[in-house]
Amino acid sequence: MVYNIELEIVKTAPDNERARYSLDMADGFLFSAKEKLSNKDYGSSIEDARNAICLASAAIMFKDGYISSTFEGTLSYLSQHYPGKLPLDEWNKVEFTIISRGGVYDLLNTIVKKTREQQSKKAFETASIFVNVTRQILI
Repeated sequence: MVYNIELEIVKTAPDNERARYSLDMADGFLFSAKEKLSNKDYGSSIEDARNAICLASAAIMFKDGYISSTFEGTLSYLSQHYPGKLPLDEWNKVEFTIISRGGVYDLLNTIVKKTREQQSKKAFETASIFVNVTRQILI
């Protein structure tokens, strides 16, 4: 087993079973995100879209035989091994939306007219792309 302390990435044996399970879970979160978006539960929809993205990225890494314990490590791995295939910049924006909820950020969103509904739609779109590309990678 090889460990990269800087990015907190561990090299393991490829695990297609865990990859498939992670993708199945990602599909479930994507379905839930769509339902919550339809019900105007935008905050929960964004969180489910994020979970779908996280699980899809885990599926890719399991397939390749890597595990990362950090967002930064996962982004680094995916950008190096799958350049241009995944919407990583958009994932980063979804993460920022999740951690920046409330307070001044919500006020700024109101000023620039970027509503939670728009954020939720964009998060769902990003998650959909992520899950579909992951499905293609796992085939």
